[in-house]
Amino acid sequence: MKVGDTVTIVQSKSDKFVTPFVGDVGIIISIQLGLNENQDKFLVQTRFRSLVLGMSSLEKHSESR
Repeated sequence: MKVGDTVTIVQSKSDKFVTPFVGDVGIIISIQLGLNENQDKFLVQTRFRSLVLGMSSLEKHSESR
């Protein structure tokens, strides 16, 4: 995933709690790279809020050009 991609927030299989943001659509506005791909964090702007989420909580909807 990269900045500008449209994503949908999904329930992470590793989370035991259901996030109230599941189903929200947003755009990745920045990325903080971790030591490996599983630790990357994405700042996602939705219609009402900005959220920092891991890759397991995001599903790519469409790519930026």
